[in-house]
Amino acid sequence: MNSSTSPDEKNNDLPMVFQCENCRTVVGDTICPVIANNSLRLITLDKVTNKVRIREKLISSSSSADLGSSYNPLICETCNSDLGRIYRTTTFQLDDLRNKYSLYIDRLSFYRLDSGEMTSEHLNNGNIQSYKQLEQEILKLQAVSVSFNSRIIQLEERLKEELNLS
Repeated sequence: MNSSTSPDEKNNDLPMVFQCENCRTVVGDTICPVIANNSLRLITLDKVTNKVRIREKLISSSSSADLGSSYNPLICETCNSDLGRIYRTTTFQLDDLRNKYSLYIDRLSFYRLDSGEMTSEHLNNGNIQSYKQLEQEILKLQAVSVSFNSRIIQLEERLKEELNLS
């Protein structure tokens, strides 16, 4: 190993795991070759997990970046979020995307394997979630905790009653 390699450079060589940003289901990784297309905001993989489903409907693109191409939408099987597309026909410039899994960058989160930390980063701006999203998630967890606490109290009262009756 080269002694002039910085820790950041070492981490950039580590494989990444991609997750659906909505439900955090693992959808792919960088162990297979990856193509990034900045104009379409896509990351294209040779393989994805079985949690990515291909919709049957073939769509012809009307956007200028991939005009003339047709594709099947890709969705997350867990939460039905739109994850990307698999191009069936492309222009010459996009031939490297044809019949591969192109995932929308802004619909993914990722983490690096074996980096010593489990920090998820959003591909757009380096944040896993915004402050507001985290606050909403905390409030949901708080509501679930209160609900569980109420149930536990009810079960404890029933158990005391049954023990007193016998």
